[in-house]
Amino acid sequence: MNDANPKPGTVAYVSKNGGTPGQIFAQFVGSLATDTVLTPRERELVYIGIHAALNLENSLRAHIPRALQAGATKEELAAAMMIAVANGGVNGALIGLPILFEEY
Repeated sequence: MNDANPKPGTVAYVSKNGGTPGQIFAQFVGSLATDTVLTPRERELVYIGIHAALNLENSLRAHIPRALQAGATKEELAAAMMIAVANGGVNGALIGLPILFEEY
């Protein structure tokens, strides 16, 4: 598919077709789930790292089971948290690792 006709649900499609700010944001977030470059497992590992670095407990609680369902291991999730918090602060690991190992 060429740039003139981007695939619906992709960032390129949203950028070309616009809409209200709320529509653009909703379409953008939706496009992340249809990204074909990263696998669902890889996307969830990225989410886990970001959410750990930002100390987002509720997001970690939402994404840990999604990541496990997508095929990530506990060890991979712990590694994603530790890599992110090494650059973003240790509090995320202090929040996320107990959630991972106590609940899953």
